[in-house]
Amino acid sequence: MIPFLSTASDDEQAHWLEQLNNNTHGLTFAHPDQIDPSQPRVAVFTAPAASQLNQFPNLEWAQCTWAGVDQALSQTAVPIARLVDPGLTAIMAEAVLAWTLYLQRDMPHYQRAQRTRQWEPRPYRPPESISVAIFGAGQLGLAGAERLHQHGFDVTTLSASSAPIVPWTHITGTATPAQLARFDLIVNLIPASASTQRHYTTDFWSQCQPGLGFINFGRSAAVVDADLHQALNHGHIGHAVLDVFDHEPLDMADWKYGHEAVTVLPHISAQTPAPSAAKVIIETLRRYRLDGAVPAMVDRSRGY
Repeated sequence: MIPFLSTASDDEQAHWLEQLNNNTHGLTFAHPDQIDPSQPRVAVFTAPAASQLNQFPNLEWAQCTWAGVDQALSQTAVPIARLVDPGLTAIMAEAVLAWTLYLQRDMPHYQRAQRTRQWEPRPYRPPESISVAIFGAGQLGLAGAERLHQHGFDVTTLSASSAPIVPWTHITGTATPAQLARFDLIVNLIPASASTQRHYTTDFWSQCQPGLGFINFGRSAAVVDADLHQALNHGHIGHAVLDVFDHEPLDMADWKYGHEAVTVLPHISAQTPAPSAAKVIIETLRRYRLDGAVPAMVDRSRGY
């Protein structure tokens, strides 16, 4: 049997086990307390449950049900494969488009106007007039860029390495001050690694145009919290949509909850869809059982 490790609710775990066990390859998944710890060679886990892997001394590797595994890397030395699921990618691309439209259509302004009983229409800004930069041109970043491009936005992707040929602007390496000053909105999807920590600092925000929109669907470690707060207070950032945080759930006393220029999301931009993810995981484990084929493991030195 293959252990399924999760910190989710009983109902959510039951749903995952139902999806995983709905296979014709003889793969059986179960709660860890139903399995002899010495037996499993592979396990499936959600990132918050990574420390539970350590109770199985003979694991060769483990399949995560999340695309982001930086949290898991600090909890276990077991080699980890991150989830690459077309369903998850589509959900993230949808979220990038949805929250970009939220800022493009000035929804934070209208929410504030409603609270103060003000009637304050603003001129419409067409998508082609909005320059959106996606920092991070991996699978999720490129999928988000594609959705924005299809919708007519002026898209730029940025990454440390070169990207495939794309029908929008791509910048390899660091953006220049002139390039940063052109962006109306920045979406963070850079992976978590030592080189990407503290990427968004006061110096960075000062090079951007005032009133910038910022969406963080990547990793919180890339953003210096105090510098973000200052940039919002000084108008360098007009509004921030934040879905990832250093500590989750976000503490009730955290300043972001009460800041009128911040939208707090409870890490829901790309929730893993169990039905499609289970199919990917089952196929991966089928190949592993058949011929020992192991998927690419996360490079711990890079964090992804």
